[in-house]
Amino acid sequence: ISKTSFVVGSTQASSSSRGRPMEEGTADRNSLDGTTTERDAATTTTTTTTQVVADAEASSGSDSPLNGDAAYRILALDGDGPECSLTCGSDEEDALSSGDHEFGISLWPPRDILSVLGFSEALFIDGDALLQWACCDSRVDWRHGGQFLHLAYSVELVLKQLCTRGAHPHVFFFADTGSQHGNHTRQLVREIVACHLVAYAVVAPMHDMDLHVHRLPHSFFHPEGEAAWNKLTDSFPPACILTQCGWGERKAETLGFVKLLMDHHQVALMEGMHVMSGRFVVQLVQRFDINEKDELNALMQHLRSQCADGPPHGDSPSPPTSIAWELGAPSDLSLRARIVLPALRHMLSQSRNNGAGMPELSSLAAAFCLCAAWLERLPLHDRCLPDPPHLPQPLGDALSAFIDALHGLVLSSLPEVLKSHELAEPSAAFVDAFDGRLLHTIVGHCLEGRPWANEVMADALRLWQACGQEAEDFELPGSTAGGLPPVVVPEATSHCRPLLPVQKFDWLKGLLRGLLEREPAPLEQESEPQLQQYEAHHYHSIQLLDAEPDAFARSDEENPCTRYVFHRVTNHLELKELQSVLRAGGVVKLHRNLTYSPQLRFDVGSRSASFTLHSFNVLGGEFRIASEWQSLVDSPAFPIIAKFAKNFRDDILLRMEQKFAAHEAEYLNSLLAGAPVSPMTISEQRKLSEVEQHADDVGRGKGKSKGKEKPKTKTDKLKEKLQLEQHEKTEKRAQADLQGLREQASGAQSNSDKIRWRDNFLVKASAWHEQGWTSMGIEACMEAMKLAKRINMDDEAQHKRMLFLLLQEILRLFSDALSSEKTATKKLAKVASNLGFHDLESCILALGPEGIQDTSQSRASRLADPASRYQFEYIPEHLKRPIGTRDARVQFKPDPWQVRLLGIVDDKNSALVIAPTASGKTFVSYYIMERVLRSSDDDVVVYVCPTKALANQVYHEIQARFSKAYKQAACHAAGIFTRDYRRHDQCCQILVTVPQCLGILLLSPTLACTTWSQRLQYVIFDEVHTLGDAAQGQIWEQLLLLVQCPFVALSATLGDSQRFAAWLDSVEQKRGRRLSLVEHHERYNDLKPWIFDGSDLQELHPFFALQNRRGAKARSLKLVPEDALRLHDAMLEAEPSSVGDLEPSVFFSGVPTRSWDLSMCHAREWEQALKERFESLPANVRALVINKVGAGTVAAFEAQQDDLAKGEGRYLRSKLPKLVQVLKSKEMIPAICFHNSKEGCLSLAHLLFCALEQKEARYNKEHGYFQRAETIKAELGELKVKLDKVDLDRNLLSETQHGWTMRFNELVFELNRMSRILPEFAVFVPGEKPTSRAELEEIFAPTPRRFDNGFDASNKLHRLLLRGIGVHHSSLPKRYRECVERLFRLRRLGIVISTSTLAVGINMPSKTSVFVGDSIFLDSMQFQQEAGRAGRRGFDLRGHTVFFGLPRSKVEQLLCSELPAMQGNLTICPATVARLLLRHHSLSGSAHQEGLTAGIERLLHFPLAAAAGSGQQADVGRRLLPLQVAHHFRFCVEYLRMERIVNESLVPSDLTGFIAHIFFEQPSNFAVAVLLRAGVFEKLCRDPNFRTEDLMVVMCHLFCRTPATPRSLLEGPSGGGQSTKSRKGVLPELSPLVANALREHSARVVEGMAAYQQWFARAFALELGVDNTLPLSRVCVEPPLRTPSAHDFRPLAVSARSAFVALSGHGDRFKSARDLCTGVRAELNMDPQLLPVVEPDGEALNSYILDFFKHGQIEVLKRDSGVAHSELWTKLEQFFYIVRSISAAMRRRARSAQYRGTQTAFADKEVVEAFATLSDEFESKWKAVRFGFGEV
Repeated sequence: ISKTSFVVGSTQASSSSRGRPMEEGTADRNSLDGTTTERDAATTTTTTTTQVVADAEASSGSDSPLNGDAAYRILALDGDGPECSLTCGSDEEDALSSGDHEFGISLWPPRDILSVLGFSEALFIDGDALLQWACCDSRVDWRHGGQFLHLAYSVELVLKQLCTRGAHPHVFFFADTGSQHGNHTRQLVREIVACHLVAYAVVAPMHDMDLHVHRLPHSFFHPEGEAAWNKLTDSFPPACILTQCGWGERKAETLGFVKLLMDHHQVALMEGMHVMSGRFVVQLVQRFDINEKDELNALMQHLRSQCADGPPHGDSPSPPTSIAWELGAPSDLSLRARIVLPALRHMLSQSRNNGAGMPELSSLAAAFCLCAAWLERLPLHDRCLPDPPHLPQPLGDALSAFIDALHGLVLSSLPEVLKSHELAEPSAAFVDAFDGRLLHTIVGHCLEGRPWANEVMADALRLWQACGQEAEDFELPGSTAGGLPPVVVPEATSHCRPLLPVQKFDWLKGLLRGLLEREPAPLEQESEPQLQQYEAHHYHSIQLLDAEPDAFARSDEENPCTRYVFHRVTNHLELKELQSVLRAGGVVKLHRNLTYSPQLRFDVGSRSASFTLHSFNVLGGEFRIASEWQSLVDSPAFPIIAKFAKNFRDDILLRMEQKFAAHEAEYLNSLLAGAPVSPMTISEQRKLSEVEQHADDVGRGKGKSKGKEKPKTKTDKLKEKLQLEQHEKTEKRAQADLQGLREQASGAQSNSDKIRWRDNFLVKASAWHEQGWTSMGIEACMEAMKLAKRINMDDEAQHKRMLFLLLQEILRLFSDALSSEKTATKKLAKVASNLGFHDLESCILALGPEGIQDTSQSRASRLADPASRYQFEYIPEHLKRPIGTRDARVQFKPDPWQVRLLGIVDDKNSALVIAPTASGKTFVSYYIMERVLRSSDDDVVVYVCPTKALANQVYHEIQARFSKAYKQAACHAAGIFTRDYRRHDQCCQILVTVPQCLGILLLSPTLACTTWSQRLQYVIFDEVHTLGDAAQGQIWEQLLLLVQCPFVALSATLGDSQRFAAWLDSVEQKRGRRLSLVEHHERYNDLKPWIFDGSDLQELHPFFALQNRRGAKARSLKLVPEDALRLHDAMLEAEPSSVGDLEPSVFFSGVPTRSWDLSMCHAREWEQALKERFESLPANVRALVINKVGAGTVAAFEAQQDDLAKGEGRYLRSKLPKLVQVLKSKEMIPAICFHNSKEGCLSLAHLLFCALEQKEARYNKEHGYFQRAETIKAELGELKVKLDKVDLDRNLLSETQHGWTMRFNELVFELNRMSRILPEFAVFVPGEKPTSRAELEEIFAPTPRRFDNGFDASNKLHRLLLRGIGVHHSSLPKRYRECVERLFRLRRLGIVISTSTLAVGINMPSKTSVFVGDSIFLDSMQFQQEAGRAGRRGFDLRGHTVFFGLPRSKVEQLLCSELPAMQGNLTICPATVARLLLRHHSLSGSAHQEGLTAGIERLLHFPLAAAAGSGQQADVGRRLLPLQVAHHFRFCVEYLRMERIVNESLVPSDLTGFIAHIFFEQPSNFAVAVLLRAGVFEKLCRDPNFRTEDLMVVMCHLFCRTPATPRSLLEGPSGGGQSTKSRKGVLPELSPLVANALREHSARVVEGMAAYQQWFARAFALELGVDNTLPLSRVCVEPPLRTPSAHDFRPLAVSARSAFVALSGHGDRFKSARDLCTGVRAELNMDPQLLPVVEPDGEALNSYILDFFKHGQIEVLKRDSGVAHSELWTKLEQFFYIVRSISAAMRRRARSAQYRGTQTAFADKEVVEAFATLSDEFESKWKAVRFGFGEV
């Protein structure tokens, strides 16, 4: 890379052409001076990705700072000053240090930046980067002097979309960075747009827009600029900074990007930013490790010192010495004239004074005055001009030089102009000061001799005279010399295609009624293609999902007890070897010594299984059975893909099934461990007893007072007598038990025995309290108190704490009974007095009988801290929790909000439940399930989970909770349907699934799915906030709109819940129901935050975050009681008078139980009062309080700062063992360590394992265990020799022989004891049994459904479990993940290191959540999800969160940030419409068709995005968005007809079913369908030189597309050419046959959508208004003067295209899908997902899947592909499912067409067989590596 260039994305680009790729034929538009060098042209046509590198040196690491996934060396600096350039591997010596500076960054897949932002967090935007991004738009006209208004529109549109979606942008500009924008034109654009934004920021609040614009002095490295930047970020702490990696040739600006990363800011890259489905997709940059930080700091300090000497040198001209008006009355001129005319006057005067210069200056200046006059009169639409006439080269060059010089002078004079005319508000004249395209057009028309309107000429002459020129000198170009010949400009016509006729479709007319009211001009209908009629019985006679295996199900032909393996034969030698092991019938005979066996991947030594040739496939041939093998051997055609089946023996299968059942039972039991419920068997409707019915009625609010009670009969009296006698007998037994406990406890000597008997007394007391035996319960409590006093404890504080807790427990049980217990009252009061709690003593005496003297007040001088304070400070985890009321409907006592939720479900209404993690919101799901199971055998409830892991666990938990006896054996209580596992999905009453699979069932055209959907009674949407996710949000929103039955939506992290609930309620009202919002904001258990400083855990007070985040609110921070007490004490010290009434003893004076039974609710009330009082304090007092409470936290961060600065990965590796040791010592395990890197999780777990092993080895060596073990083994050998000679069957042994036997057993026991892992060298939970190897062998034992190799001691993942360590992430084998989950629930694992897979609903109750290292994915939502895993209800009294290796700024952001607002999604796309049409046609003549139509109507008219936004323009968008969605639906239907996917009657064809079959891969599924219909695959496969690899290239271009790595693009082709075929790591180009078909399809789609957008813009022109208003500032670009009645500019006809974009010469014809999506009017909603196109001329793609197909070596792929390791497994698996699904669909339809004798796109045998071969070959390679992919 040369010194004057750097790399942005995957392209090598000069400083003048960065950012986006340029479209073909427009390279010259991005040139600064109108020219493009050959090298620049080659550069700009290279496509880009959103990755930033300088030398594109991809490392082979992982996806974390531990090993650098997709990490690149980005900077190599040379030179010694601010003018030095960026090079890679330069040999020049740096002035400050020698060698290159390497900085590793991790670049992650693009992500929605709005999901990173909290609801009120600041988004910083680098204004220069934003302008660079807008300037690099290839549509901007730079050839004619720039289009200022177009650029301002692009910038405003981005900011407007961010603001309306809830972001809070802060745009900043550094003064010295303006000169880095290239020539004078771009610098002037930058200054005008910056001033325009500053002016708008003043009035933005009046428009309900939260926009801030900051002009900062100098640069990052100037002292003043750095101080201003620090002040700005302190005042508005940024959640994320949107910028570039640097611009221009200056090192200082590029180092500014590095500085942001060094300061621990979250940085996102502007390059490649695009808006899709309402989301701003950008690439986030991971904070990075720096190898030579000292040198970098020295270099930055050098830059600071140079910047302090003066402003850096720029290329802008120095300000003219005299630019003065010297006019008589300049006040009557417009702002536009005031900006430009001083510079023009100066140019003319300098030219006249110098007597030399530009010959054409006078005439060009006159033309400019004429242009300025036209700008005052021309409306915006009349300025949308076609390309100007081509000027002669001398004149064209002179005009370009004139514009550049004029822009330079205006740039210099602009500050003076703004001083005299301050911009109080944004002005159209200011931002629209220049129109270079109009100027070129005017010059061209002047040369043609066209006349001008008189009034315009008069205005131009007036401006000319204002420049100090004489009227007679006003001379336009071409007036004295021959001009250009007249140019014939064709009349601008509007091309509009006919829309879909819907008159004959009644159901469509109802859906589109709002559109049909706007009748367009009558258009001649085009002829419709005649399609083959779709046969409905094809989908009604069979079950589509079963007969056509999709990517979410197993193949029907696969037996779950059979494992298939593949072998590829490529030559005669391999065929001969394979033939040697085949026997009759295709049976394989293998032997241990057969060297060929490993190639077949068979278990040679297995006597429980046999191998048989299942089938084989040959390119160009059919699938054959084993009997046809010999015919193939005689004339082989390579390659041959042989498929073998491994079958188990029946007896082995039975034994394995039994083991599997036992394993499942244990796994299910682990799911219910600690839950307040028991398994339930449901056989019939359960009848409630009278007591239960009464409680049920009370719970429902239906209890009624009864009349007179019925008289008791003799039988009733007899029953009462018997019950009384039984009660007396039971009481006598209880008294005997109490006496027995006293006698046994009297002999307790050790502390452990005393504690044990104390607990026994308390258990008895609690039980007797429940039975009403108060006196015995109090006696038991007194005995417990006696034992507690006798317990000897070294720590007096701990003993005091124990006694207080015991006293608290006694009072909670028997406080009401003390009124009759004088002795007990006195004893308890004495205990309180001895502890120093005289307020508690007084309270106890008040509870006792009357007459007891209260002497506590007389001892006021000895008064210690009040008991209320003691509860907050020392026992906060024991504060009273809310106790629910008994309700017969559930097995526990629900809280009030839970009772309300039960009533909503009983009334069959919908609910949105928002409650913290572990608060008990999921209980309603199981209540609904129980109701459905009891109601009938047919009703169905669906539980929707966001992930497969959660679905699997919920499915097993349902199995553990419920069982039911059915009359029909085919019915089941629970079923599951996920992408890779499917069981009883349509024959169960409780279905657990993921949203994509529920969509399959709801939209499937099969009769079985239709019947199933009518059985739905309830749908439960768990983790409904996933609707805001960019990847899954669309399907979630579609399901919420499509389902007909009531639903319950659950979430713990839902931002802006009120708006979301209002939207759901509007949808429910359309269904005839209402939605209830149930919110509960309090956790059952507190979460205590900690910071690990490298040596110990330090308490983290959340208020420390207020030091640097001044915009944060104290009320948003959650405090545990002891932290609230510290805040109170700090406020008392800083301002004693501020908290007098907030002293605990005063604040809780109205609470009777304040001295012994304060609750969590009381603590919350006190906390809120403290925070409100804190916010009312003066700023200086608040600062003192913050410094006081946060001193310890700040010191902890400073302690880790130096070590963390040396590299996060190094810090994590060195400190993790110490952290685990501290967690064990503080009893804070079990713990989950969250680390957002799969490879990093494995690395950290292995590191911890090695540290424990080394510690054990040192211990054994110090204590001589190795020598002792060798001695024991030697003695055992000797004894074994002796015992072998003894007849052990004899009844009598000699005394000596008996001694040998005893000694042998003792030594074996001793050896086993020594081999056990001690707790000091593992991470075991205290008091729990460690996991043994025998247990793991049993857990990992093979089963018929699982083909794992069992427990493997050499597998490091398995060995980790023996030391209490687990690893969990999605790429690990499912069996291992389930084992980790089960062992952790049983408290057999102390530490699990996991990615975020355990954050979403997985039942893994832990005591501590540890956040290990920083990550771009660790945002506020993920933080709350992961932190919520700790302190689960029913398991612990308190949870803990520990920050380990996170910078202070990130912790502050996590603590202060709010949840992001929910964003809407695109509810309609062509694939969805195809599925809806398929479903609608299958319901023809059915009563259910109306329900589907109602669901479609909700999809069209109730999108969530229509409920978003604010302000007037947002209101217009909300009102028109449903109509636009309906219009998009109409287009999708028309597109399907146009492409003959459905016929003119909307009857589906076989292509419709195929597209619906792989709907999840839009637009690639349409590309495959187009290539099939056009016969492209047929021509490709019939080519004599066809190879399977050729088809693989096409598939890689369509599916799982990943941009090529920068390194691959920069290395270039090996042969020196420009073809990508020879580039390593770059996917070869598509063949012309395929590429041309895709191009033609793309052109048709873009043309069709453009016509639809034009129609909508014209039909709703009144609502949309004239397109002359800037989107953000709402400045109307309307000429102040009257437009002449006639002018000859002939503008372009524009209706759908934005008029601001059309200023650069673009009409309503769009060149590409991107042009269409980004070029339409701002009010028209366009999304790339609406256009089912794959453009073959896009970015260069990574060849990682093709490379894997070639060599099948996963390690090589990890090293060379440049794809993140965490993404490889997912993408390869996804491609495997896609190929298998396509192949299965093709075979199914081809066989069906052959059977019926019909013509179909799938009838070509070569195509079907080619896809089958491709599928089998890829499956053979994928399955060979998939089982070991996640191993260490």
